[in-house]
Amino acid sequence: MADATFSEFLRSGKSLLTTTMQPRRAPVAAAKKSKSAAQPAPSNIPDDPHRIFVRKCVTEKPKAKDVVEGIKRFIDAAEAEL
Repeated sequence: MADATFSEFLRSGKSLLTTTMQPRRAPVAAAKKSKSAAQPAPSNIPDDPHRIFVRKCVTEKPKAKDVVEGIKRFIDAAEAEL
């Protein structure tokens, strides 16, 4: 069977080196996901302010100064309840 395949290859006129050494095609770039699609639907967002703050920190990646200010607001709110 290998002989028949090889003889058929020779009859086709193809060259092994030039056939395999063709330049590669550029890979098709995948479409980027938009940030709006990554956000959950409004019905799935919890009402807990802490979870909202954490989600915002993860998705938006704010500066450290802004994160500290947000945490201070949570501390002030908790102290006010006491």
